[in-house]
Amino acid sequence: MDYPDAAMHRTADLTALADHMSNSAHESYRLLRGPLWQALRTLGFTGGDVLVQGDGAPTMLNLPDAPERAIDFITARLTNRENASDASDAPGLKGGFGDYDLVIATMPWLDVQLRGIGRHELRTDLHVAKTLAAIKLTKPGGLVAILANHSLMDRAPTEARAAIGREASFLGAVRFPAGVLRAQAGTDDIVDLVLLSKPASGVPDGSVRFTRSVQVTVDRFITTINQYFDDHPEHMLGSICPEVQIWNTSDFTIQGADRGAMLTEYRQALLGIVGHAIVAGIVPRPAELDPATKPPGGWVISGARRYLPDALKDAGIPEGSRFLDRPPEPPARPEPPSIDL
Repeated sequence: MDYPDAAMHRTADLTALADHMSNSAHESYRLLRGPLWQALRTLGFTGGDVLVQGDGAPTMLNLPDAPERAIDFITARLTNRENASDASDAPGLKGGFGDYDLVIATMPWLDVQLRGIGRHELRTDLHVAKTLAAIKLTKPGGLVAILANHSLMDRAPTEARAAIGREASFLGAVRFPAGVLRAQAGTDDIVDLVLLSKPASGVPDGSVRFTRSVQVTVDRFITTINQYFDDHPEHMLGSICPEVQIWNTSDFTIQGADRGAMLTEYRQALLGIVGHAIVAGIVPRPAELDPATKPPGGWVISGARRYLPDALKDAGIPEGSRFLDRPPEPPARPEPPSIDL
């Protein structure tokens, strides 16, 4: 259900969704990309079949000259630059369950401040479903990186996160300051980066707690955050502050420092997550003795093409549910080709 002033909420949500679709976050994804790929390399990704889906997919994959789309799905083969001569010319894998070495998924409308309760809950359910689908598409021993609205960690039911934990080992998460992707009002909700590892055999490691949410007091306001961030406040890249909204509701936000300081904290948070995963034996120890000095290396990208696996098609909003009475108007621009990149 919505608040009594549902029409006002719907109008605000339509405006925010349209702003999300019409304002590129290319530069923000470019800044977040490098430290993430270095962390994935240290966690054991040495190349293979990759699926990158969602907002900013070409930028996250570092595809040259690829057009940005509000939603994109790209599969490609990555070969370590040191082994460039072994790169294949075959097109990217059109795979299914258990076929990808790495899945990077940016969830729909992840940074939009949704005011309608029903739409907020539907988005959370959507992020849970697509996270589970991303895990199922990953090979045993593979890695998953999820960029999602903070509701996945804070507001989704405990059982939903427990279901994620039954499919993959939770390695850790980084919480970005509000507006990290798009700074304008309405698209400045809090975004989390969640790192997961699918065990090569056996059951996932459950030593890092993330299934429960806890209540905390922020300047006399009581709010709910994930237990992981209560245990690891250093992985929130800023200060948690109350946010009293014009809709007569209260929530919290994350106020961070300038971009340079945030990127330093981001790298440090990833180093902490990666270091713990290696020391705890959740992922195999890399050849280098010190993961902090592991060289970033680089990749040869081959066979990149657009492909949406059935598992992600099916992980949508339940049939009969209406996210909005009418969709937001996208920006007027030519449609990019829907063929191989």
